Amino acid sequence: MTLLAPRNAILLLILLTLGVYYPTFFAPLNSLDDLLYAEKLLNQTGFTFRQHFSPGGTSSYYRPLLTLTFELDRIVGGGEEMFMHSMNIAIHLCNVLLVYLLSQAYCRLYELKGEAISLLAAALFCLHPINTEAVNWIAGRTDLLAGTFVFLALIALLKSLETQSLWWGAAAACVVLFGSLCKETALFAFPGMVLLLWRTPLRCVAWRRRWWIVGFFGVAILSYLALRWQAFHYDRGLGGTVKFVTQAVGGNVAAVPQAIEKPSEFPWFDFSRDILKVSGYYAVKLLQPLPLNFAIDRVSNLYLVPGGMLVGLLVILFHRDRPAGRLLLISFGLATSALLVIVTRQAWTPVAERYMYIPTGPFVIGVTIAFAQLTERARRQGLIASCVALLLLGMVVVTAQRNVVWQDNLTLYEDAVKQSPGFAPAKNQLALALYAHGRAEEAAALIGSIRISGGELSSLNQAAILRKAKRFDEARHFLLERLNGPGTSTARIEARILEMLLAVNNDEFNQGINDVGRRKERLQEMLDWLKRLETLTKSPFFMYRQGYVNLLLGNRDEAQKCFAEAVKRFPDDSPYKGPAQKLAKDLEQ
Repeated sequence: MTLLAPRNAILLLILLTLGVYYPTFFAPLNSLDDLLYAEKLLNQTGFTFRQHFSPGGTSSYYRPLLTLTFELDRIVGGGEEMFMHSMNIAIHLCNVLLVYLLSQAYCRLYELKGEAISLLAAALFCLHPINTEAVNWIAGRTDLLAGTFVFLALIALLKSLETQSLWWGAAAACVVLFGSLCKETALFAFPGMVLLLWRTPLRCVAWRRRWWIVGFFGVAILSYLALRWQAFHYDRGLGGTVKFVTQAVGGNVAAVPQAIEKPSEFPWFDFSRDILKVSGYYAVKLLQPLPLNFAIDRVSNLYLVPGGMLVGLLVILFHRDRPAGRLLLISFGLATSALLVIVTRQAWTPVAERYMYIPTGPFVIGVTIAFAQLTERARRQGLIASCVALLLLGMVVVTAQRNVVWQDNLTLYEDAVKQSPGFAPAKNQLALALYAHGRAEEAAALIGSIRISGGELSSLNQAAILRKAKRFDEARHFLLERLNGPGTSTARIEARILEMLLAVNNDEFNQGINDVGRRKERLQEMLDWLKRLETLTKSPFFMYRQGYVNLLLGNRDEAQKCFAEAVKRFPDDSPYKGPAQKLAKDLEQ
């Protein structure tokens, strides 16, 4: 008996997703990364596909399809925070529907009764509290968008097996390639897809040509590596991974920073322990996600127990070979990408809930199938249905409450610091939120009590607090120390320091500088910083600003050269091209 007609089931899932994530539409930009994305969009001029797909692109990671969606935020939504949040919710809604279709395709291939299973699995995916981080954080769109392509690829592969069509298999490989251009974790779908080709239903065993699809997978992987390798010198994600692998192969694991535990005298033991307990942690979070935490910096050694149990369970699932077990193995394969982060340190935290967004898809389908098979012949079906309804209701409450927490940076970072009191970057973000709420003294006290590695952007927040408090000399001194001291190891951090120095001097000018000598000194500083920024970023906008500063210094010839050069380099649709052209022409006379 059909639980709901497919059209009604889809409508219900749409209403459920929009209803529970309604608060997210009104959430602010997160002070961590989201504000930087928005600022970059507002300062970005022109549009070409080349700027996204060429080495260096528009991001420190090579994820061109992801950055194209941010381009859409700028062109269509004007970089407004509500539009950017709406995009995230829309992608999550799309993924909820794809999980519904994936479940249907899987049940159809294995001849299971899939109507109720599909609806329940999609509802669980929609409401799972662990997914709130990826949806609410605009920077978490990487996982959302990669998930879209992974789910599409699995649907295409199942269609290939069902129809015995190589075209669908090629499409599956191609779609995973697209997913990897949103986030590299999409590539971790390939082992699970090979498992589906190997452990296929009996009626598909005779189709030996299915193994050609593995060749398509190989082409997709090589294509991805060729694209990303071009961006090696610009891509901190690839660079960090290669560095770790090189050190590990050389036996120098001790040189790799231990992300979640203090290192001991046995680096390989530390590495194995961390992998095992983080695996156990993620396994528990998929089943019981509370308490949710945006700033996970530590994982208890108690999770070694579920980590060991997970290893045993995976062995059993592999040998027993059941439809539900295959999906759980696919989920684990996707989740292994998260284990790289604990050693490469290419993220805000070494462990994060958003990393489980994609694995949650096949996980909830597998769990739902197993649950349906276990309870199929149970007598008290009404009681079972009531328990499922209560579970879904509880998930609605928890997820909705978490979305409300994300509606304000203050409540989010208060919760993060409460969960991880020793995590300095979270305290740093909390200080910014306190200042934004007019609690300047609390913010200053908190920011002064913490120490953060000079290699992290959040370490600059102390200067931001000083600037907002109009303590310009202190803010400038702090930033100059950082600029000339150790820790400014990347162009990204150096550029951010220079931009903040410019903002400090601008604010001081707006307050008024009566001393002529001091005024000239500040302008000369700004000119030097703008020259360095232009060298780092190759952006004509900084050349344009050099022209204005030269004008204020009385250097008309230099100003004309800067404006003329900016005109050459600005794209035709840049709002700065016209003013720069007029100024260059006026100064030429």
